[in-house]
Amino acid sequence: MIGKRFAVALAAIAGLGRAHAATLSLDCNGTVHVWVDLDKSTISIWADGSNNGVDTYPAQITPTTIQWGPAKNHTMAYDDQGSLDRTTGSFNETMGPNGSWGHRGPLDCVKGVTPLPATKF
Repeated sequence: MIGKRFAVALAAIAGLGRAHAATLSLDCNGTVHVWVDLDKSTISIWADGSNNGVDTYPAQITPTTIQWGPAKNHTMAYDDQGSLDRTTGSFNETMGPNGSWGHRGPLDCVKGVTPLPATKF
């Protein structure tokens, strides 16, 4: 009986150490919303007024930077790449071949309040 109680207690303690999905939510200059999934190593980006939806890219995440791309956006229309400086909160993004379709940044990012939009699946 004591062995079973010990095993249950040990399992409960082990469960406390499991990390839940960690997502950073950032608002950059109040117009660009960014979500970084630390478990999946992805970054999702959406700009106010954009009809394009949320773009999600694989990201290289370090203690000081988050970098992504070049990778196709969700419409496969153009390459997107960028970086987010975790120490200063500076966001930079280029779109299109060699940035020919646009550039955002540097934008100042703060802890976000905009929830990641729900998906159908």
